[in-house]
Amino acid sequence: MPSLDSLLNFTNSAFYFIIAIGILVFIHELGHYLAAKMSGMRVDRFSLGFPPRAIGFPFATKKLQQKFLRDIKQSIFAHLTFHQIHHLLVEQQLSKTHDESIEFLAKVFSIEEQTSQNLPSKKDAKDNYAPAHLVMNEEYFPSHISEDFRAELFDLFSNTQSLVDDFSEYLDIRDWKRFKEYYATDYCLSWLPIGGFVKINGMIDESFDTEFLNHKPKPWEFRARPLPQKMFVITAGVIMNVFLALAIFWGLNYTQGKNVLKTTEVSVRANSPAAQVGFLLGDKIRKINNTQVENWNDVFETQYIAASTNENNGIINFLIERNGNTQTLAIDRSAITDTFGIYPRGILPKVNLVDAGKPAGQIGLLPNDVIVSVDKSPIDFFSLSPTIHANAGKEIFLEWKRGDKTMSANVRVLPEGRIGIGLDTANTIPVEHVQYSLLEALPIGIAYGVQICAVSYSNIWQIITGKASLKSSFAGPVRIAQMSAQAAENGIAQFLTFVALLSISLAIINILPFPALDGGHFMFLVYEGIFRREIPVKVKLAIQQAGFYLLLALMVFIIYNDISNL
Repeated sequence: MPSLDSLLNFTNSAFYFIIAIGILVFIHELGHYLAAKMSGMRVDRFSLGFPPRAIGFPFATKKLQQKFLRDIKQSIFAHLTFHQIHHLLVEQQLSKTHDESIEFLAKVFSIEEQTSQNLPSKKDAKDNYAPAHLVMNEEYFPSHISEDFRAELFDLFSNTQSLVDDFSEYLDIRDWKRFKEYYATDYCLSWLPIGGFVKINGMIDESFDTEFLNHKPKPWEFRARPLPQKMFVITAGVIMNVFLALAIFWGLNYTQGKNVLKTTEVSVRANSPAAQVGFLLGDKIRKINNTQVENWNDVFETQYIAASTNENNGIINFLIERNGNTQTLAIDRSAITDTFGIYPRGILPKVNLVDAGKPAGQIGLLPNDVIVSVDKSPIDFFSLSPTIHANAGKEIFLEWKRGDKTMSANVRVLPEGRIGIGLDTANTIPVEHVQYSLLEALPIGIAYGVQICAVSYSNIWQIITGKASLKSSFAGPVRIAQMSAQAAENGIAQFLTFVALLSISLAIINILPFPALDGGHFMFLVYEGIFRREIPVKVKLAIQQAGFYLLLALMVFIIYNDISNL
């Protein structure tokens, strides 16, 4: 049975995972939604989560209804048969304008209501599509209109099925109740919290809906819009994710500024990869792969950017200064991880606990004392414990500071390599706080976002070329949940930074030219733009379905990998 702590950890991770993913999915889908609306497309559904649908509500506006009325009128006006009908109505002095002709037709004609008995079967019509059937309401004709004219008008109208279908839609749109029922956008939450989607009318997407293919394109359909607008809608989700990340970086730089650690001197953890390749306490890093570094912020960013590329066949060259001389340490990029083992020099060990019965208590060490040397050699937080442990059973000379006063004493280390203290850190590194104005923070945020994009693309290329492991490169829901909770525990700034990095990752993965991703849809459009013809629907569907199932298989693999690494 799971412990209370494990249940609380799970709940905490799940909570922050839902917040982080919820923000990213909402912003991504909002991009598609807004672009579709701006391009005059009809959006059938805006969903957070994948079906089945949980809760939601339809929403439409009178302004949208008027737009759709204009669109469907233009579609009706494009029919040659309508112009013939309009000419007949003008001759009979029943109409003067196209709009008046439509209004007259709406008065004297209606559409037969479809029932379960007269709906076609799936065998006869795909996705239950039923052609509209025209009904003439003779009682609304003026009394002077002859039977022959009425029959001629009905025959002319009813024999053009595409015009009847458009007229049926016109009647639905002009009726506010039916418009809200059939044309409103369904805003909803769905049960599977692994993403979201915006269903745009007239587009083959992950729902694989093809009902719209049974009639000619309507003005509000995705397929009826110009190619640039289609490309805008497809890429808008990715663009919004990038904008979100840049906005977060911009905002954090503006509100919090930047703390610059004014040192390039290193402290080295014992037995770490850095120690093994030759780093020593006090080494000053001057360049990393020919990029000059001026402070520890530069060191941190430059080494991780270098580690994400395959420059110099994966070898990172650190130019260091030691005792006035320079030398180069060559390191494989795979060693640059959180356990590499170099830190900025100046993080000293501060005593936070003293065991009165142990050697430290006997020589007078107190909480908040800062230890500065062992046997006359400078010491820091990362090297103190290994040094004491290496002198187990021996006497060492310890020097520490209490306020402005320097104190010292000989102390014998216990056989188990301890002297009876608990440690915290005391930072003595010079720190410069840089505060940016609103305008100054923008290019800095953009530059950092561009750096992250370059690193992310490089990482993906390493996976594609087999130079990096897929298993170790992708994080699934479990690891993302853990990282979300860890970031949140370090404060709102860390959590927002994590969301921004995740947003860029989502954008880059989504724009990859893979079926079922935004990049796959974009490549379809590029093909259509180059060859001036659409990919056959059956081919497009087959490619989409294959990509969709491959993505599902990849997701299963990533989740399994997450769980196996718990």
